[in-house]
Amino acid sequence: MVARTQLAPRFVRITLGGPGLRGFRTSGAAAKTKIFLPAEPGAELVLPRIDENLRFVYPEGARPAITRTYTVRNHRPESGEVDIDFAIHQNGPAALWAATAQPGSAIGISDGSGQLPPTAFDVLFVGDPASLPAIETLAEEIGADASIRIVLLAHDHDDEIPLAESLSGTGCRWVHAPHGTDAGEVLVLAVDGTAAQPYAEQRPRHTRDSDPAHACVHSLFY
Repeated sequence: MVARTQLAPRFVRITLGGPGLRGFRTSGAAAKTKIFLPAEPGAELVLPRIDENLRFVYPEGARPAITRTYTVRNHRPESGEVDIDFAIHQNGPAALWAATAQPGSAIGISDGSGQLPPTAFDVLFVGDPASLPAIETLAEEIGADASIRIVLLAHDHDDEIPLAESLSGTGCRWVHAPHGTDAGEVLVLAVDGTAAQPYAEQRPRHTRDSDPAHACVHSLFY
C-alpha cells in the first residue's frame, strides 16, 4: 500500500503499488480482482500459486490467505498503481484491514477481469455506495455520446461519495433509506421517478460494431 484517501466517513480508497504490481493486468470495464489478506491479524501474508487448473495452491502446512472480491477503480500501468475502494464497517476482514492500513501495509491481488459496458443510448445505473466503483468505470467506458443517469441508495449523507471528475456532467441522484425503513420501496420510487424524466433529445453516433439498444437499466449492488 502506498496511499489512502478518505472518500466519505465510511469509505476509503486504498492505493496499492510497488514492484509486485508491475505486471498487474486488467481486462474489460469494472474489473474484479481477488485480494489476499493474512489468515489472521498480525500473521504473515502467504500468497498462493495458480496451478494448471487455475486453482490457488498454497505451500504445504501454510494457512490459506483470506480472499475477497473487489472492483479495480483505477489502474495506472505507467506508475504501477491500483486503486481499490473499501467500505469501512465493524465486520469483515477486508474492512478491518482497510480501516487501519497505512503506507507499507501489504496485501496480495490477482489480475482483474471485467465486462463489456452497456451499448444503449440511454443508460440508468442503479446501485449502492459499494457499487460506485463498478458504476463509474462502466460509465467512463460508455463515453460522452450516451445519456447516463445514476441512482444510488445510501443510509444517510455520510455514505454519499462525490462522482469522479471524469463524470462531472452525469446526473446522479442519492436517495436515503435509514436503518429500519423499507430500502426496496425507497429505491423503487426513486428509480420510477428518474426513469420518467425525459432523456436528452440528442442521440449518440453509432460508434460500435452493432447498433446499440435504445435504453437499458443496469443494476449493481454489493
